[in-house]
Order: sequence, then C-alpha cells, then structure tokens
Amino acid sequence: MRNPRPRAMSIGYCCILFLAGELANACSESSMPTEVSPSFSVQILNEGEAIAGLKIELSTEPKGDQESRTVLILVSDSKGWATFRAVEPGLYFVGIKHAAFSSSEEILVKTHPSKNATEKLTLEWPGVEPLKVQSLSGFLDGPVSSGQPLEDQVHPRYGPLGDVRLTLSDAISEELLESQVSSASGAFGFRPLAAGLYFLDIEPQNNQGTRYSMGFVPIEIDPSAKASILNLQVFHAICGSLGYVNRDGTDSTNAQTH
Repeated sequence: MRNPRPRAMSIGYCCILFLAGELANACSESSMPTEVSPSFSVQILNEGEAIAGLKIELSTEPKGDQESRTVLILVSDSKGWATFRAVEPGLYFVGIKHAAFSSSEEILVKTHPSKNATEKLTLEWPGVEPLKVQSLSGFLDGPVSSGQPLEDQVHPRYGPLGDVRLTLSDAISEELLESQVSSASGAFGFRPLAAGLYFLDIEPQNNQGTRYSMGFVPIEIDPSAKASILNLQVFHAICGSLGYVNRDGTDSTNAQTH
C-alpha cells in the first residue's frame, strides 16, 4: 500500500481536530467585500494568461431564508474580460460559473464609491495546478475501505480502483468528450488529445451501487511534459477536497474545493 505525499494543501484555513476520540475537519474562510462602482469589469486569468469563453455570474447575497439569485451571466472575451454595467447598489457575489472549478468574490456596489473602490477585478482560474502529461492513459488507484471510517482517515490504505467511471470534458466549454470505466486493475486509456486543459471527473460507486463524483482532476495535455502517462492516485484531502498525484513523475496538488 502507498501513502500519497501531497505538496500543496487546499485553499482556506483548515485544521484537523480530535474531539471525543473522533476525527473532525474544521475549515473556514472569511472575506471582506471589495468595493466597486455600478459599472465594473472582471478579468479571468490562468497564470497570467487570459481565459476566453468562461461564464461569469453576478448573483445576490443570500439573506435569511432567501437563496442567492442570479442577476446576470456574461462570457469572458478574447482578453478574458467581461463588463457589468449599471448594477444596483448592494452586496453581490461575482464569480466563475463552472461545474468543475468555480470561484467567487464578494463585492459591495456603491452608487457613490469611495476613492478605494476598484473598477477592475481579477479572478484566477482554475486556481489549482493541473497534472501535465503527454497522453491520458495509465492506472487509477485510491483509498480502499477497511469498513472502519475513522481508521480509514487516520491510516488510509490505497489500491487499484476498478469499475470507476472516468469522464473527460473540455475545461472551458465543459463539453463531454469521452467516458469510460476503469478495469479491475484500474487501467484506463483515452484516445489521443490535442494539447490543452481538460477535466477528469472521478465517479466510483457507493455501497448501494450508485455512482457519485469524488471530484475533478485538471489535466494538461502537453507533448513536452516529463510524464508520458497518467498513473493517477486520488485521495480524500482535508476540508472535503480531492487530492491527486501522478506517480509517473508530476507534482501533487489538492484540487477540489467545493
């Protein structure tokens, strides 16, 4: 059995508490709303490069029993920009609307903003490091249950993950490209892909035989990548996120933060 050694941990302030002999995860995030004028712009970047074609959602802040409500959805242009105009004063969330990796920022729209107000916001996306490989084929392994949940958290065991559905999608458009089920040994192999960013949804089965999503792994197909294949190991990381590592030579990271 192998133990992953992730190098980066999930976003947010996280700690592990032992309470009454049980393992509990405590994660919290706090934010101060960014003051903006009624007309403001949002740019989407990935390590300094503009991302076009992503949906940017402006939504209301939930109050009491009222859920957040979508006000407007725009799509980033070729330079990664989207501009919201004549927004009513109040608290909002503005962020990237995406099934795999979403992020948002709280803003305060003022009719007469102060000198500290901004007219341009920048959001990093997807905000996690993808696994760079030459091709999307290899083996999948992950946590193997011992039947004792606490023991599985404290001393996780790993082995081949067979009968797991792997669904590949385009990172930007979210178009589903291909889906397959891993063999008993965890083997999988996707058709050759053009260079670019993709997301891989990991869907094992629960005890009732129903498939559920463990989370998404960002994959960058790069002919010059050091790793030729993807020997993917996934694991439950802190704060409910999905950890992943390519044991064929790429770095580990912790991706899922829903």
